[in-house]
Amino acid sequence: MEKSSVGTEKTNPRSRYGSGRSIRSELQQELTTEKTGFDILIETKDANLKAIMGMLKTNPNLTRREVMDKLGVSDRTATRYFGIIRKLKPKLLHTSVEAEIEAKAKRIEQMKKLMTEHPEMTREQVRKKIGVSRRTLYQYLASLDMVE
Repeated sequence: MEKSSVGTEKTNPRSRYGSGRSIRSELQQELTTEKTGFDILIETKDANLKAIMGMLKTNPNLTRREVMDKLGVSDRTATRYFGIIRKLKPKLLHTSVEAEIEAKAKRIEQMKKLMTEHPEMTREQVRKKIGVSRRTLYQYLASLDMVE
């Protein structure tokens, strides 16, 4: 090391990096290994999406409220996650609307079966058997053009 005129040592800037590495290459390495806020946000989002997909496998009727409570996210974020999952894996997400449509289809099939197998049953008996209101029964009948 050389002595400067003031008595302090001068160091070669490349010497701290050893074997000829430059300051620029060291800074580039630090920048590429350091996580930014955006990186952390993406990792959190990915982890949350994986967690929701895991929850959906055990509970296909998972609600936004359950996601909000378990992951600590807002209603809007939970909705956004469901939208992403719906696009990525449409068969995985079973919404309450889809469940209601399936239940309605089952009730209509049950109604048709009862009415064909037991023509002596009154509409009131059919209604009670499938567990719907009078108005709903007539809506079902109207959708099938069975209203007299």
